[in-house]
Amino acid sequence: MSSEAEQQTSRLWCWYLGGGLATAAGYFLLPRGGLSQALVFVGVHLSAVVAMVVGVRVHRPRHVSIWYLIIAGEAVYAVANVIWYLYPVGFAGVLPFPSVADAVYLCGYALVLPGLGLLIRARIGRRDGAGLIDTAIVTIGLGVLSWLFFMEPVLSDSSLSGLAQLTSVAYPLIGILFLGILVC
Repeated sequence: MSSEAEQQTSRLWCWYLGGGLATAAGYFLLPRGGLSQALVFVGVHLSAVVAMVVGVRVHRPRHVSIWYLIIAGEAVYAVANVIWYLYPVGFAGVLPFPSVADAVYLCGYALVLPGLGLLIRARIGRRDGAGLIDTAIVTIGLGVLSWLFFMEPVLSDSSLSGLAQLTSVAYPLIGILFLGILVC
């Protein structure tokens, strides 16, 4: 990339960051829980998806397909945010649990998790047995704590439906998997 193109990309990045910070500050000035806050939140998320696509196209990383897998997951999250934030505003009610939004969020995780794993593996290149063991120790330790304090109490709660129990357990489990990938 030429130096002029790099300068333009740098300026674009700075404008996006400045606009994002101004939007984040403005978000808190809007009526709490209203349509305007919901639209700003969803708009920021959608702009992040667009920014990621632009970043991949401009910088042309070696593993483009991995980045598009992560971007697809983020786009699915954006759809889930539309459902989550606009449902209560549009239907003047509380979104049930579990809801369609939860299913869509979990689908987004199913795209982002392997994408991050593949991205880290592509950067490391070779297998690191000692690093894998360290990651397993940390992940299993946190998994046991999460089971004791979050998952097992939910699964023991007979007032929840089976689907509500599974959905409630899926979120901390996904958090552990994310942490395991990041520790790697």
